[in-house]
Amino acid sequence: MFSSYVDELMIPQLKELRGDYGVDGVWIDGECWAVTPDYSERALQAFKQATGIAEVPRKPGESPLARVSGVQPRGIPPLRAPLRG
Repeated sequence: MFSSYVDELMIPQLKELRGDYGVDGVWIDGECWAVTPDYSERALQAFKQATGIAEVPRKPGESPLARVSGVQPRGIPPLRAPLRG
């Protein structure tokens, strides 16, 4: 991930679970299947540096990874609400 989510939110929450509640293990799942494209300046710069591709595709349904890997991932809608209340 290019965003600051992991460093600013996820890791502090995991540290809180360990420190305040004594949790000694967690199952982290779903961090990849719910990802949506990130076109922030930070992400664009990291993509350009990693791939050498100067123009990032932005057409609907066109993944930046398609030019790099030749694979066009299927669209998975983002998680909008918990399955159970």
